[in-house]
Amino acid sequence: MSRSETDDDEEQKVLEELVKKHRDAKEAYLLEQRIMDLSSEIEIYRRDKDELEMQMEQLALDYEILKQENHDMSYKLEQKVQIESLENELKNQSKEYSESLVAINELQTYIKSLEDELEKQTEGFEADLEALTCAKVEQEQRAIRQRKPCERQDGRMLIQLKSYRRNLKTVHANDLYI
Repeated sequence: MSRSETDDDEEQKVLEELVKKHRDAKEAYLLEQRIMDLSSEIEIYRRDKDELEMQMEQLALDYEILKQENHDMSYKLEQKVQIESLENELKNQSKEYSESLVAINELQTYIKSLEDELEKQTEGFEADLEALTCAKVEQEQRAIRQRKPCERQDGRMLIQLKSYRRNLKTVHANDLYI
């Protein structure tokens, strides 16, 4: 091989090495560029992940708030149901109370009418008793008045009887002496 061939070979080798270095540098640059792109993409994903975590934390917080509100609303609803139940019970008791008041008023009216009737009967009885007492007193007075003339008449008759008896005795004694 000649020198020129050797020089050509060397040049060819140098050229190949240069091309290879250039290709390696280009590949390194492309790989470096690719790494930077991937790093940027990773950073974007990392930010997205952080943002999603913050959103998840906010969602978890919102969920707890909603859960508490739901509990509060359930409690209020339960209280409302209890209040409605108590209101219904109060209405029923009020109705029963009103009905009882009506019955009491009716009974009081009935008792008042019975008392009035009893008062009238008592007054009638007292009037009848008074009339009966007056009639009895009057009858007794009549009997006394009638008895006095009878007693006087009885007394006169007794005197007359005694007189007739004496007369009879006298007449009878005279008849015996005749």
